[in-house]
Amino acid sequence: PFNAEEVLAREQTHLELKKAREEIKMMNLIKTRFFSIMTHDIKDALTGVKGVAEFLHDELQNKTIDIEEIKKLSNLLLSDSTELYRFVTGLIKWEHIETEITLPAIIPFNAGKMLDELLQDLEPLWKEKKITIQKSLPAKQTLFTSKITVKDILAELLKNAIKYSYEGGRVSITFEKEQ
Repeated sequence: PFNAEEVLAREQTHLELKKAREEIKMMNLIKTRFFSIMTHDIKDALTGVKGVAEFLHDELQNKTIDIEEIKKLSNLLLSDSTELYRFVTGLIKWEHIETEITLPAIIPFNAGKMLDELLQDLEPLWKEKKITIQKSLPAKQTLFTSKITVKDILAELLKNAIKYSYEGGRVSITFEKEQ
């Protein structure tokens, strides 16, 4: 009634299923730890933003703060909230990549408009260092590629250019069409 090969195959399947269950438990534990760390990081960042906002609010209510301090604190709030937004956006992108493998959408988009949006997002960083931004690109430069990928790459390049530029320096951005 019992076939030795069949029993061995069932035992092998049982062992493989047990190993797979253990791996899933381990992955879930890692995921739980990851999300715990992420939520603490987000909470810490929000605590800082909230603290500055409360201080600014109280000082404005008591009229004990000057305009220069307000500018400094509002730049800090803008910069910190922008970084927090990017952090959360990155988590969302990561989650999307993990849950569904997709090909990038190849669509036409206006490169100049995208650049202006990025520079506006990064304005607190380059204004704080008194950096001059110099742009040179053809009017209505249209790109046919993955907008998300180009935007992510360009954002990182701009952040690094600003970060590593001297105070009062200049960042030049040039778009050229390949011949």
